[in-house]
Amino acid sequence: MEMQLVEFIEHFGLDFEQYGSHRTLGRLFAVLLVSHEPQSLQNIADQLAVSKATCSLTVRQALQAGLVEKVTKPGDRKDYYIVPDNIWIRSTLVKLQILTRWRHLAVEGLKALPPDTPGYHRMQDMLQFFDYLDRKFADIAIEVSRFAEEKEAPYDRSQPTQ
Repeated sequence: MEMQLVEFIEHFGLDFEQYGSHRTLGRLFAVLLVSHEPQSLQNIADQLAVSKATCSLTVRQALQAGLVEKVTKPGDRKDYYIVPDNIWIRSTLVKLQILTRWRHLAVEGLKALPPDTPGYHRMQDMLQFFDYLDRKFADIAIEVSRFAEEKEAPYDRSQPTQ
């Protein structure tokens, strides 16, 4: 593997780690992101220089997070893994779902706290912020839908993006 690619994979791992995930999960995601074809568990483990057991655990985490998908090859009993084509849309929707859950928690907090307390006011601020985000994300959802439809058409890299 080229040194520049190895560094890219390591940077991905560090980025995942910085935001509270496991470095190996970020590295695994990066390996699959740049792979030209589905990768077996052993192949991924070899590329990451980790044990097959560590790789298996990390793949399981990636599957649960929706970062990768398991695929098969006809006539081959091994499982292979890929990054789904729509990963950016899927991962963004997961993040939006987290914000929706936090909004529900703010409502729950307002019901549990007496008015005119600092905690109640923080919950009001939180709810107001998430209501604002809901409105903005509704607009973004429409744009993402358009983007997904446009993505179905062949991409002409010679045309500048708007």
